[in-house]
Amino acid sequence: MALTCFHTCDYSTALDFYHLSLNMKRTIHDLDPLDLAASYSGISSVLETFGRYDEALANTEQSFQIRSAILPKLHPDLIINHNQFGLIYMGLGNLNKALKHYEKALEIQQLTLPENHKTLVTLNSNLSSLCGDLGNYDMALEKMERAIDIQLQLGLEAREVDTITMYSNYGLIWAEKLQYDKALEQYQLALDLVNQNQPLINHSAHAELRLKIGQIHAQKTNYDEALNCFNQAIDIYNKILSSRNHQDFVHCYVPIADVYQDKNDYEKSLEYYKLTLDCFRNSSSAEDTVLATIYANIGVLYENMRNTPAALYYNEKALEILLKLSTDDAVRPDLVPIYVNLAGVYSIDKNPLEALKYSEKALETALKCLSTDHPLVDKCMKLVGKLRKEQEEQAATAAARLKSNPICPIL
Repeated sequence: MALTCFHTCDYSTALDFYHLSLNMKRTIHDLDPLDLAASYSGISSVLETFGRYDEALANTEQSFQIRSAILPKLHPDLIINHNQFGLIYMGLGNLNKALKHYEKALEIQQLTLPENHKTLVTLNSNLSSLCGDLGNYDMALEKMERAIDIQLQLGLEAREVDTITMYSNYGLIWAEKLQYDKALEQYQLALDLVNQNQPLINHSAHAELRLKIGQIHAQKTNYDEALNCFNQAIDIYNKILSSRNHQDFVHCYVPIADVYQDKNDYEKSLEYYKLTLDCFRNSSSAEDTVLATIYANIGVLYENMRNTPAALYYNEKALEILLKLSTDDAVRPDLVPIYVNLAGVYSIDKNPLEALKYSEKALETALKCLSTDHPLVDKCMKLVGKLRKEQEEQAATAAARLKSNPICPIL
């Protein structure tokens, strides 16, 4: 029952059923401990979906401890835990740890399962997302192509939703490479599968697909088409979600707000950003990375409105959340755009020293966690170079002014 609710995106009910199942299993005297491990894994999957990564990590560790104490070191069931560890550490921004767990999962798979086993679909798909986060788009494409190839070999009937999601994610990588027409080709393949399967018309995968198509149109400044796609996604979520404050609506409101911001309709943009904050008011994930992104976006909006106090306030709230989620052994790549935003606000506020400080912090962070050819690294280098040059020019101007108008000493 819990698994059914999870696959239909009723995550709260799924979590309730998983907890109920776990409590019942604990009362059984001669229960197989591996059944407990399965319950902990299920709970972890739901918590990871909610963005409650610390709780998800604790449950995955429980599951892993049980399995690793009973099963051989290379047992296929351990792939489940390593994959979950990978997803959680990606959410926590610890991409290096995520990579280690995915590599361990692949090692076990290669030694114990056929080369076209269904677990390789999930692993290659997740590795593709990780490579994309690291800015290694060519490797991300390669991994996603491998996942899709295996999926097609296995047949579409039982896992059509997964195939749609993979085409959608494949398109996303092309979009990140700014190759929008290739992205739309993949999105169309996914859309064709949706149209061939009536139950998928009102499915979260269809809503997510409409959002991605809309974002491509927004990038191409086809704003009316973009808004149409975003509203189609809202219509789907209205049919499948019980509350208008569900966090999935955030993924609709944010791009709508971004479109209105691009159209310089700042009041309308702010209206949709406020709707996103309403979705988080009663959320158990108050310090979620999505919330940090929303605060940062609102900060950019106020920066464009030249309201620097409000821009600083929202960027600092975003920074506070992400720093709390950071760990000593992991640098979060999502800190980079926040530092860039703060540098921009201080530049507008005529505070060149603070602007340079945050631009250098952005570059330092980017170099620690992103590949050297990532667009953000290039952006940070250019920003630091620009601000340093401006400071040098200001210092030279001040020195020249002082030389032409020397200050006479008081005798």
